[in-house]
Amino acid sequence: YPIAAIDHMLQGLGEPSRLVAADVGAGSGISTRMAAERGPE
Repeated sequence: YPIAAIDHMLQGLGEPSRLVAADVGAGSGISTRMAAERGPE
């Protein structure tokens, strides 16, 4: 997945270090893992 897509998804949600990433089992988890690497816990 393009990192720009992950950044766009996180944009406007607030301080990334205060966010929590949750994967509810609806896919491979790749985008959740990439989002978590950008700041969310």
